[in-house]
Amino acid sequence: MPLMIRFHKYHALWNDFVVLDRADNRSFSKNRLPALARAICDPRTGVGADGLLWLSPSREADIRMDVYNADGSWAEKSGNGLRITSVYLKSKRSSRRCFQIETGTSIDQTHLIKRISGGYIVRTELGEPAFEAVAVPIKSRSKFVINKPVR
Repeated sequence: MPLMIRFHKYHALWNDFVVLDRADNRSFSKNRLPALARAICDPRTGVGADGLLWLSPSREADIRMDVYNADGSWAEKSGNGLRITSVYLKSKRSSRRCFQIETGTSIDQTHLIKRISGGYIVRTELGEPAFEAVAVPIKSRSKFVINKPVR
């Protein structure tokens, strides 16, 4: 029997993401997400996307967003993913314009600034970037990795 998955497809600034909400897909196991990301993001055999956003409950924020790239790898965060998640939440909770979204690194604020034709202008607060070699992570003799070639 085929597995039925309820999903939505959004795009933000030339990135396409498939959104899966845990609330709509309770029977789907999180450990199957890397394989699903590879299958569903494939432009020939799936719906085609740059990645998959798995939305699940959070104890600290409005929702948790896990990002899976098209190759099935997990990513800590995506700015466009945050924008898409906030528009998705707006479709579910129409009175709110600001959301807290938990990612792999932090809780990020998003603000739907203005409704425009076909969508929203969304501001995201992504936090401070880390350039220390140990935070990237990369082996380097330098403390910081800025404008340096990487093998």
